[in-house]
Formats: sequence, C-alpha cells, structure tokens
Amino acid sequence: MENSTQGNTRDKKSNAEIIIDWFEGRLSDDELTAKQREYFTRLKACYNSILKFEARSTTIKKLCKTFDISDRTAQRIYADTEFVYGTTRKHNRDFKRLKAEEMAMRAYRIALKKKDAKGMVQAVNSYIRATGIEQDEVDIPIFQEL
Repeated sequence: MENSTQGNTRDKKSNAEIIIDWFEGRLSDDELTAKQREYFTRLKACYNSILKFEARSTTIKKLCKTFDISDRTAQRIYADTEFVYGTTRKHNRDFKRLKAEEMAMRAYRIALKKKDAKGMVQAVNSYIRATGIEQDEVDIPIFQEL
C-alpha cells in the first residue's frame, strides 16, 4: 500500500519557489502563510547583508544570531537568497557588461560626430566584445574585411 502523502511532498514547492511565484504575481499576498512571510523576512535580511558586500560567513553568523537558527538553516537561507535574487557575482558581471556597452556606444557617437571611421569600427568591435554577441551569433561579419 502506497503512502498517499509521499507523492505530494515531492511535488511541493520550496519556500524559495513560493517567494518567486509571489514576486512574479502568480500568488497574492493573502496566499502566503505566516511561515512563508517569516521566511521572506529572513531572505530580505540575508539579501541586505549581501548588498552591503558582507562576507558569506558574516551573513550566516548574523542570520543565526538574529533569527536564532542553526548554521545549516542559515546556509540554506543564503543559498535560497541567491536562488531568488541571483548571485552578486552574476550581478556584478552583468553590471560591468552593461557599463562597457554604454561606453562603447558613447565612443561610437563621438567617432560618428568626428566622422572617424576607424574610431567607429573600434567602438563597434568594443560593443561586440562587451555584449558577447560574437559568441552567440556566428554570422557576424569581420569588420576589418568589410
């Protein structure tokens, strides 16, 4: 005889997945339980610490002390925070890429005003490298051969 609850626990969403559903509007505020709201409070505290560029170990210690939880639970909250919000390493890389794209576009506009074809080509090459589209799109022409 099978345990009928066994199938349900496998399909049950984690707290982090429920928070994501809530962020994305698939759940209303009323649908969150008190435990899920408390979990979100813990995620926010962890995320605030991450945004202050505090070390992972410092953040985990703060979570343990603030919420009176075990080290293992705090590590799980940290991992869930990165799952929900993304890692700071990824955000930093994305921000740097965006900044490089903007700089390349600004260099292109300056070169265009000066009617500097060589500067325009260099700016386009910088833009392509910053966006990484040369890795995504194989049909991009080699600008030196145009």
